[in-house]
Amino acid sequence: MLKRLGCTLVLPLLACLQAVPGSAEPRPAAVRATGGRILVETLAPDANVVKGRLVFSTVNEEIRPAKTVRISNTGTGTLQVNSLSLGQSLDIVNAVAGRSKDHTREEDFILVDPPALPLALAPGAFYDLAVQYAPQRPATLHSSGQPTHTKDGESYAALTIASSDPKAAAVVVGLAGINAYDFEGNNENSLAEIARAFGWTTDIGSEKGDIGGQKTLMGDEVYSPYWLRADTSRPVLLWPLARYSGRSDGAGGSQRWEAKAGSGGNLYQFAGRDQDDSPEGWEVPGSDDLSGGENQKVLLKILPFNSGSYSKTNTVPSQDAVDFKPSAAFSLKNTGGGSSTDDSLNGAEQLHNWRLYPVRDGNGQLVANTWLAAQDNGIDGEFTKNFDYNDAVFLLTNAKPEQAELDPAVPAAAPGAAAVKLYFSSTYTGTLTDNNGDTLGFTDVQLNGQDGYTHSASYRPDLLDLTRGDPGTLKVTTTEGTNEGDSNSLVNGLQLKFDGRNTKFKVSARLLGPLSQINIPNQRAGIMLGPNQDNYLRLTASARSNGSLALQFVFEHKGEPVYVGSSVYIRDPDKLQYLELFLLGDPNAAQVQAAYRAVYTTGEDSGQVALATPVTLVGGQVGHFFAAQSKAGIFTSSKDAPAITITYDNFAVRAN
Repeated sequence: MLKRLGCTLVLPLLACLQAVPGSAEPRPAAVRATGGRILVETLAPDANVVKGRLVFSTVNEEIRPAKTVRISNTGTGTLQVNSLSLGQSLDIVNAVAGRSKDHTREEDFILVDPPALPLALAPGAFYDLAVQYAPQRPATLHSSGQPTHTKDGESYAALTIASSDPKAAAVVVGLAGINAYDFEGNNENSLAEIARAFGWTTDIGSEKGDIGGQKTLMGDEVYSPYWLRADTSRPVLLWPLARYSGRSDGAGGSQRWEAKAGSGGNLYQFAGRDQDDSPEGWEVPGSDDLSGGENQKVLLKILPFNSGSYSKTNTVPSQDAVDFKPSAAFSLKNTGGGSSTDDSLNGAEQLHNWRLYPVRDGNGQLVANTWLAAQDNGIDGEFTKNFDYNDAVFLLTNAKPEQAELDPAVPAAAPGAAAVKLYFSSTYTGTLTDNNGDTLGFTDVQLNGQDGYTHSASYRPDLLDLTRGDPGTLKVTTTEGTNEGDSNSLVNGLQLKFDGRNTKFKVSARLLGPLSQINIPNQRAGIMLGPNQDNYLRLTASARSNGSLALQFVFEHKGEPVYVGSSVYIRDPDKLQYLELFLLGDPNAAQVQAAYRAVYTTGEDSGQVALATPVTLVGGQVGHFFAAQSKAGIFTSSKDAPAITITYDNFAVRAN
């Protein structure tokens, strides 16, 4: 018998158990002399990947087997479970704009034959609560330009378990389900939707089903052909997360690791209909049949490779079936498609068959040495090659890029360090250069949509001119490229990395006057802070339609720019000696405040003036902006307007 529990108010004390491998897991309260002590656990395969969270998948609203939440009493006295309630997901803070209703879908989850309450558990006893995903709305496909690939295809809720344990009166288990519109092709859930189901805020770079197969970085992606074992005392693990591939009768999708120099080893493959593990072959919905084996689902079973052959027994993954111990650099490979993480081994027609992303938790914080590895097999031009990168999706743990500079967890310089204070007066070894080969101090540019893995299109040294002095100056001539909205064509968005996690900081730049040349709309110059062209904050001096000069504070999130507060007009730009711009970051408050200082040739000095409206970051935005490698830099553009030249005499990131 199935019973639905209505939504009740989530209790004020929440002990959230959601975590991922490598993150800080909640510690149980100290053992008390008497009384019950609650422990809430999810079981494998969910527990292999996320703690305190159940992740479901289905196609066409098919109801698939239930999963288990185990409620245990680890105390010395009786534990009383008082209520079980379904309510709004804690993930709502990371909802896609326009899709917050996906996080209030408690009606899509069923507690199967829940116990009579209150439930008394003796010391050492446990109760297994079955939870089932039964989506109550049909999934469809969004049209182009909509916020997600699948419409009504994601469901999130929270299961709150209230008990007599005074130190954990209410424990929350996250519930997530993805429902594909139909089998195969463009009908499947997108990679962004799959990642979100696990509670991660990793930026995939696109919500589309087809995210493109060119050798271009997407979102948080890191391209590293080869990887290293991060902790050599522990194995590397490759947990299967999802598989959305062509349905088949036979096994397939064989996974392997390859040593950079030497051999590697097979890990496992996935069952087809021939390896059906239901007793009679057809009567268990979603077991292996309609999906074509371990396919069109998340957290699937595997056929491990042992003693020279693949097992015929379809099993829930265990660590010893997904681990390997490389002694040096290694790559990942799908043996059936010949697909390697090293693009140079795949041939010209296979393009970019893997994308690897650092896993970020619900606050955007990096989970150490943990990666979302997404695969799209096949040869370009074949009907099976659609660049959705959900053919097989894995969680790669205890791994890091072979080149340390590619690892976003490696801390950059602290605010105030010499490397992040540029007066254009020194030689900055190993940094970008201007039209004469002089080093600028900036280490990179904000990549644009025409770039590959490096700044092939977004960097033009011929438009940069550094004059050393005390201080020196850097002249930047604008282009029509811009990073506003979906244009992603900015050129010479020069930037530095710094450690923005722990202390308040001030990003600043001084634009030398006069600034009367900024007089046609879309002529802009200023500073910016943020991870990439679709997610950043900028403060720019911009021309308005009447030719006046105004400061605009803009927050762009997932390619959607929002103008923060009102524009601030700067009078007499022709009399400016300099205009100093500031972005003040407070990682503890998750807030960024814009400010400026206008100094005139007449001697008038405005002092530092804060703009009225700060930006408060939430959820996954926080860890992306306040990161071990936060990014800040200068910005110029003249889209649909004549080019202008802006002169900077310093750029710095200081402790504030």
